[in-house]
Amino acid sequence: MAEQHTGVEQHYGSVDITGRILQALSDGGVDIAHLKPQMLYPFDQFHGRGLVATEEHTAKLKLGPTSHVLDVGSGIGGPARYMATKYGCNVSGIDLTEEFVEAARDLTSRCGLADKIDFRQDNALALPFTDRSFDAATCFNVTMNIEDKAQVLREIARVLKPGARLAYSEQGLGPKGDPIFPLPWARKPEVSFLVTPATLRGYVEAAGLRVLAWDDDTDAVMGPPPGAGGVPEEVRTLGNRIVIGDDFVERVRNVGHNQKEGRLVSTFLLAERA
Repeated sequence: MAEQHTGVEQHYGSVDITGRILQALSDGGVDIAHLKPQMLYPFDQFHGRGLVATEEHTAKLKLGPTSHVLDVGSGIGGPARYMATKYGCNVSGIDLTEEFVEAARDLTSRCGLADKIDFRQDNALALPFTDRSFDAATCFNVTMNIEDKAQVLREIARVLKPGARLAYSEQGLGPKGDPIFPLPWARKPEVSFLVTPATLRGYVEAAGLRVLAWDDDTDAVMGPPPGAGGVPEEVRTLGNRIVIGDDFVERVRNVGHNQKEGRLVSTFLLAERA
């Protein structure tokens, strides 16, 4: 298990993420001395469909100023900053990759949101929170790197209050065989752990989560409208290359090829803690 964690951290981690983002913004004429969350959207929404998905999925959580949200796999903090800005809620984010957590904290502070959001480096298999402590949770395209998805879902269910909602998305195995690599979450199969949507649903229900919505999101992920969510696709692609690596375009292109061939399917689910 430790080797798996190391592989995931090595896949995502890189030095000076904040510096690269700020340099790109400055080069584009942005006043980085007065940073706003919206300025970071091309860089900090890693999951399929980016900001569009964040907007759509978090709208289903019934968030407000008194809500405390858990973001599992919080990356450099994009969805957390969006929720805190849009709904006025408090957010706690966890991520396995230290460099992501450091960047998330720095960027959030620069946006003036440090009093609303906290980030910590930790493991989703053993969440560092007490039972029934959150009003909602998000987990966007994170668990492809986690073998024991059942445990992650049990942990999320444990820390949710009764009636609290989880918005969750994942790339899973399609009916036509194993995917072709590299992919956004894994350049090699060793750190990719995919299951079928049917298997995932079994884990969700066994964790004590009642499914409210279960959507095959594959077509939407394959074809986001240009400029959706105010972030042109070419800008978002460049932003993700700056954060994740120059081979990001190839890896995203492979997602599309795999989906067209039936090797990958994208699932979004909304569930409620019993």
